[in-house]
Amino acid sequence: MTEMDVAVPVHPVRRLLNKVPTFNRWFALAAAAIMMLAGGTTYVFATISLSMKVRMEYLQYQISFIGTMSAAGNIMGILPALFHDFMGPRPTALLSGVVMAFGYGLVYMALQKWFYTSFWMVGCFYLVFSAGESACFTSAMATSIKNFNPKHRGKVSGVLSCIYGISSAIFSFIYQHVFHQELLGFVFFVTVFVGVVPIVCGIFLNVVPKDFDRSRRENLVQQQIEEEQRYILEKEEGTDVKHIGTVNEPDEEQEEPVVEEDIIPPKQDDSVSPLVMIRSIDFYLFAFIVFACMGSGQTIVNHIGTAVESYGGNKNSISSIMIVNSIASCLGRVLFGFTSDRLSAYVIRPAFLNYALLMMSVSAYGFAFTNPGILVYFLTFGVGFSYGGVNAIIIAYLADRFGPKFLGMNNTISKLGALIGNFLLSTALAGAIYQANTRGGGNICRGRECYQSTFLIVASICLAGFVCSLVLMHRNQGMYAKIREKTAMENSAKMFKTVKV
Repeated sequence: MTEMDVAVPVHPVRRLLNKVPTFNRWFALAAAAIMMLAGGTTYVFATISLSMKVRMEYLQYQISFIGTMSAAGNIMGILPALFHDFMGPRPTALLSGVVMAFGYGLVYMALQKWFYTSFWMVGCFYLVFSAGESACFTSAMATSIKNFNPKHRGKVSGVLSCIYGISSAIFSFIYQHVFHQELLGFVFFVTVFVGVVPIVCGIFLNVVPKDFDRSRRENLVQQQIEEEQRYILEKEEGTDVKHIGTVNEPDEEQEEPVVEEDIIPPKQDDSVSPLVMIRSIDFYLFAFIVFACMGSGQTIVNHIGTAVESYGGNKNSISSIMIVNSIASCLGRVLFGFTSDRLSAYVIRPAFLNYALLMMSVSAYGFAFTNPGILVYFLTFGVGFSYGGVNAIIIAYLADRFGPKFLGMNNTISKLGALIGNFLLSTALAGAIYQANTRGGGNICRGRECYQSTFLIVASICLAGFVCSLVLMHRNQGMYAKIREKTAMENSAKMFKTVKV
């Protein structure tokens, strides 16, 4: 019995979902985009946090803890990532809708005070929701990355990350102008939305086979390109080739052509498992960069509402500030994603992390000394733009460096740095400094000292992340040079085809 005769067991859920028709990659991308709207609702917490704080009579460190848990799904997100890697996108999308609706439904019941809940219980409810959000993001993003050519990874990541980022602006607008800041009705609306969207859109979410949407002519063209690539390799190795377009019959003693490592990137970069990834120095450099930029960004966003209030600003401007942050995040994701692809021949992806970290550091430093006014909007734009840009680069860099096969799990592990940064900087640091400067035993702090030290520390951490990004950029120069050589070889093969008689 050969290996081909051995029946591979298929999970019953996968067998059932395999009966659903396979849709082309554009249907899958559209479904992923709508799912990103549902996944991005995790950032709406910054908009409703002040209303929740007043309704539930929480102290600042308590609302900071809940904010951290709302973005902490990466802890439990490891399980959805494993589920996705083994079960596929459709079961993961179904799971994400159920889990998100369950978690946000518990938050709604807690706000209704239908049963006793402490702040840590509400934090756990948000943790459940965030785990579902992680599954939603993973299934949508990883599927889309796999469905498109590697040279378009930045574009695909940028577009989907853009929609993910703009989601909070859309829902903040709905909260302010449709629900008129009525907390309970808005939370119920979000509960229904995040439950229905992933379940329905998951039907159209599938990894498209390579030859699914190719015509016979396109397949012949692809075969010709592969033939020209073989010709170029044999020519560089000194092998006698009859003529272009003719495949030589190999002699009995002739071996298959060996692809040199200086032409095509190493095999390990095509599919690196999480266990291999965590033994890489690049992973730890990258994890600290994520810790610095994303942890700092989440800290600023989670506290921007109370910071404006502490600085003497208008509470009604908080929704507008969050909309600016969301739009900036959207632009950062698109521009970083598209630019990193367009300039790939000149600038490697880690270089874009340098720009984001510098912008985040300058913005955090500005928040430490600013007064309420128009400058707050510009600083918020800087935070959102750099935060969104890093989000777009993360998924594309991981696909470049560690491959797309385990992208869901690798992305989840890498973003643990953001979770750690969020907890240490937002809950432990910012919450403690805020509460320490609260006078009279209340839960409201007034004055610049409420957040100034936090913003200065955050700015310093971003500068340290900038140094790590420079080291990472230096270490990855060789890898990206090999990727450029491979791309040039493919382009040369296409040119041979166009001039061939």
